[in-house]
Amino acid sequence: MGRFSLLLAAALLFSTTPCVAVESGSAPHKLAFVNVSRILKFTPQVKAIEAVLKAGYEKRESELNLREERLNQLKKELKNQRDTLEINKRTELERDILVKARRLKTARIEMEEDIALQKNEEMNRLRLLIAEVIESIAKEKNIDMVFEAGVVYVSDRVDISDQILQRLKERHAEEEPDTASGKK
Repeated sequence: MGRFSLLLAAALLFSTTPCVAVESGSAPHKLAFVNVSRILKFTPQVKAIEAVLKAGYEKRESELNLREERLNQLKKELKNQRDTLEINKRTELERDILVKARRLKTARIEMEEDIALQKNEEMNRLRLLIAEVIESIAKEKNIDMVFEAGVVYVSDRVDISDQILQRLKERHAEEEPDTASGKK
């Protein structure tokens, strides 16, 4: 059975199964949907994470840029003096340039890896916060199940993404003075 056939079979199964299940003697279950990618796009916490990362690595980036400028000066010096330098001096300068270029490349890679690691850690914390807010709102509204992905259509009636986003903005506004002073 192909992938499309499986999807079609699943769609038919779910289209014949009511979305609101009723146990004998109980109220219908409430369902909701959250568009997490939209929340991540518009939540102020993501911009704050990016700002913290940028501020934390600007000094390191400027040091690497300075090293690159010095390396470019050495390359220019070698190019300008290639014909006039003794072979030993030229070879020494070429090796020096090669070593510095390798070290610079390694330092840039390490910095990019450090940034990616820190960004992943911060985004994981944010995802936990989002999950906490989703759970909080679901409990407040007596929602039995919240879907995040794998949904083909969602009406505005069950999409609680705006409520989650609003709550995250409120939390960010509460935490903002602490973040500015370096506390958390």
